[in-house]
Amino acid sequence: MIKIKTRNGQTLADLAIQTKGAIEALIDLAMVNGVSLTNVFTSSRELYIPDATYNKTYQTYVHVHGVSPATGVDETVTVSRIFSEQFTVEFA
Repeated sequence: MIKIKTRNGQTLADLAIQTKGAIEALIDLAMVNGVSLTNVFTSSRELYIPDATYNKTYQTYVHVHGVSPATGVDETVTVSRIFSEQFTVEFA
């Protein structure tokens, strides 16, 4: 088992993708660390990552490409919009 430090705004789902390449790792991450599935972490929180492999192909991809999502809501995170407020359902 390895230990990692979280980024501000990361969720367990983000960490499941970042470290294991699969959302299926979410429950194992919660159990190993004794945290809720819905926790949003601040910077530098240390968490244990189980040794199990879920999706080796995607796990390798996220490692090689440095994928490190942080989708949690936090007031220090700036949100960039792709579309302006004028974009409505009629354009979809």
